[in-house]
Amino acid sequence: MTLDIPDKMFGKDMKEAHKQYLENSKKIKQTTPQPEIQNEIKVSANINLADYVRMPNSNILISKEQMFNNLDFKDSHFKLAENNLYMPSPAEFMPYYLNVIQAKQGKQIIYDGNNKPLDPTEIDSLYQRLSKNCWVWLNAGFKKDQKDNFSLINYSVKNNSLIETPKSLEKCLMKDGFADLDFNKQGLAIKPSKINEYKKNKNIYFSHPRDNSVAGFYAGSGGVGLDGLGILLARVPRSGYMDAPKARKCKIQLLQTWKVY
Repeated sequence: MTLDIPDKMFGKDMKEAHKQYLENSKKIKQTTPQPEIQNEIKVSANINLADYVRMPNSNILISKEQMFNNLDFKDSHFKLAENNLYMPSPAEFMPYYLNVIQAKQGKQIIYDGNNKPLDPTEIDSLYQRLSKNCWVWLNAGFKKDQKDNFSLINYSVKNNSLIETPKSLEKCLMKDGFADLDFNKQGLAIKPSKINEYKKNKNIYFSHPRDNSVAGFYAGSGGVGLDGLGILLARVPRSGYMDAPKARKCKIQLLQTWKVY
């Protein structure tokens, strides 16, 4: 059975309308996220792969749940190493944060460690946690040299010692304030937000690197922040800081660490 399309209906050119419909359908298909084929991942840690989210096109896994609570920065590293895990850097965590936002908006498919797509309920749970209830250390420290040039420090555990590996700090914002969700390769904000207040999925509050400090990410009732100050004293964006020596000695009930393989 065939149906002839009339030339006009209600004064509109129906053939032109049908052509436009087909073009729009192609655009919709192109913007619909497609499943990716990823290789099977193998880990040395004794973990359940279903409890982890896999970063796209990599072998990096980030746990869905926070754990190893109430540990300071240094002890968190040692506890993770005991379990063949490590602390995520801003370069790993901030893309993960963006991936979850994209998945919540239906623009991206994210997978667990078994390469199984997360269902909408799981995605919403991750999204809510990263938007309202998250307080974590990130593997980055900041130090100045005698010429006031900053280094970004990566920490790793070897032979029961915490080893520091410095790299030159890439260009990033050096003033506290709201920042767009645009980050350099080290996971630090590079563009100030035009909106001078927190807008979910639009910006974060960014505290710029200070000498002798370590990084953290938090989300609470006041919004979301990427902190280069060491330790947060309250659950609001502009909360203050401690330097790294004090932060390593301090323990907070809300402080939690994500585990990553």
